[in-house]
Amino acid sequence: MVRIYEQAVAVTLWHCGEDHPVVMGLHDRAAGVYERLERYGKAVELYGHSLRVAEKALGKNHLVTAGYLIKLGCLYHMIQSPTESIKKFSEALQLYQGLNAPTPLVAHLHHHFAQPLADRGDIDAAIQHAQRSRRLFEKCYGQSDPRTVESCRQVAKLVLTPYGRYEGVLTPVIRASYKEAVGCYEKVFRYVKSSKSTTTIDTTGGGGGRMRKSLVVSHLTLPTNPSPPLLGTASYPTPTSGPLITPTTLHPLPDHPRSLLHNLTRQIISLKLRLVDSPRHREIVRTLRSRNKDKVLSSGEARGVVLRLAAVSPSVYLDGVLARIEEGDGTAVDELGVVLMLTEGEVVGLDG
Repeated sequence: MVRIYEQAVAVTLWHCGEDHPVVMGLHDRAAGVYERLERYGKAVELYGHSLRVAEKALGKNHLVTAGYLIKLGCLYHMIQSPTESIKKFSEALQLYQGLNAPTPLVAHLHHHFAQPLADRGDIDAAIQHAQRSRRLFEKCYGQSDPRTVESCRQVAKLVLTPYGRYEGVLTPVIRASYKEAVGCYEKVFRYVKSSKSTTTIDTTGGGGGRMRKSLVVSHLTLPTNPSPPLLGTASYPTPTSGPLITPTTLHPLPDHPRSLLHNLTRQIISLKLRLVDSPRHREIVRTLRSRNKDKVLSSGEARGVVLRLAAVSPSVYLDGVLARIEEGDGTAVDELGVVLMLTEGEVVGLDG
């Protein structure tokens, strides 16, 4: 492959010159191969060649040039060079702002920009870019698009990062972060739940009376675009778009959405319980956790709670249970105990 690539570049340079757009197209194809082989250093080198050709052939203020900067920023992030990654993303963002770039391209850039900022420890800036990405994706595609869902996951992860092990008093800032994370996780939960799924519930009492729930959800993938023709060729005479104008694909949701649903339920319930204001409710939760240490959950109890929880969402369901407790419904206390066992237990609960 390398020999053929070198021959193609040599022929192109002879006939077209080193600044012709078809040269960067050849670099792109070879760089893409190295990227798939995870030889990111070589991919960076070749995409760097393409960037220099783009700057000469198309100018520094061009969407294709910005596209190469973003591609390089993503690769630098993958080889754990956040400073170089941030530099490339900053240059691309300036170009996008000056060129009034299409909203989807800007949304992708903000999403990728957040990652090296977080790696460098600049969480506040990372959150701002992630939130901007989410708003732009929602504006372009709505809340049910995979890109919007993935941006929600990114926002939730980032806003919770500073408080991963925090057990102190909830300040207004921390409370707002928890609420934003709950809202984002709820959107992801609804998206995954709405996907085609089948549910199997073991009510035979096996495994010590434990219930097992298995969700088999169709594989979630993002749409992919066919490889475009080489820039500057007869089939693509005007180099106004190309391989790197198409945004770098966001990472799709995990391949095991049944465990994702389980994890989302745990995360949402945990955050919602931290946000409980009522001293009475907090005391009930503490008492139930103490009682649950030696309790074995029956399949019948678990089955009813899981079905009611899945019918709505973890947040809405928990709000309903707490409201019933406030009204004096004794069964709601027992139901809350089951919820705690399902979401906080090490073994009991949803099958991951």
